[in-house]
Order: sequence, then C-alpha cells, then structure tokens
Amino acid sequence: MRIFAYALREFDEKELFITECEKAGVDYGYTSEYPSLENAHLAEGYDGLSIITNPIDPGLAQRFYDLGIRHISSRTVGIDHIDLDYCKKIGRELRTCTVGIIGTGRIGKTVIRDLTGFGCRILCYDVNPQPDEVKPAACVSLDELPDRGDILIRREN
Repeated sequence: MRIFAYALREFDEKELFITECEKAGVDYGYTSEYPSLENAHLAEGYDGLSIITNPIDPGLAQRFYDLGIRHISSRTVGIDHIDLDYCKKIGRELRTCTVGIIGTGRIGKTVIRDLTGFGCRILCYDVNPQPDEVKPAACVSLDELPDRGDILIRREN
C-alpha cells in the first residue's frame, strides 16, 4: 500500500504519520502543501491520499482519479470539504464497495459496526488480529487491502 499525505503538519502530525506508516509497512510520501492541480502530480503512483480540510472539488477529484488514486481519507471529523456528489459519479456507491479498515482497536471496531448497516463488504487488518471481535469483517493482510478494498479507512484505537 502507498499513501501520500497532503498538508501534513510538521508540528503535530509528521512524526506520528511516519512512525505508523513504517510500523504498518506502508510506503508513504508527504508534503506540507495543500493539494492543488499544480501539485497533484506528487501523488502519482500512490494508492490513496490522506488530507485534512483541503477542498477536493470536481477538477481536483478528477485529476487524482486520472493519476490512479482510488482512496481518499480525511484526517478530520467531517468530510464536507470533499465534493462527494462528484466523487460518486467517478466512483461507486457504498453498498457496492468493499471497505478496508486498517486498525481494529476501539474506533476501528466502531467503524465496522457502523458500516454493517450500509450493506458493503468489510475487510480489516490489524497487527494483532482478533477475528471473533471484528465480525462481520474479514481479516486480511495489509498487502491485500489496496487491491481488494475500494475504500480504505485507517484507525488506531
């Protein structure tokens, strides 16, 4: 799996991002710049993006899609900065997707529980897998998630 982070904050996010990516065996890249059409090329060759409250309008969403990006995660509570209507046009509806969850601690288990009602297939990876505690999700290897998951969610606790 390869993840590129935009607007990664040096003062509170960078060290944790690098540590967790290396611990999970994830290839990564990052910039402190906000994503734009001018720097979208930085994400070429990556499977997914990690953003903060960066606006992802139709033009930028399409550019990332054209570069092969199929997963966007937001390091925020909300997602209203992402044009979901446009992303749905170039993507798929949740009920037809396979969602991969990295990290099945307290929050990861809650995400699994909440996603169950949407009718999507759920896969998960954790360094200490506990298949009985994450049902109905299926535990898979970290290397399998980008190929099998349409949406990737990374949680730690």
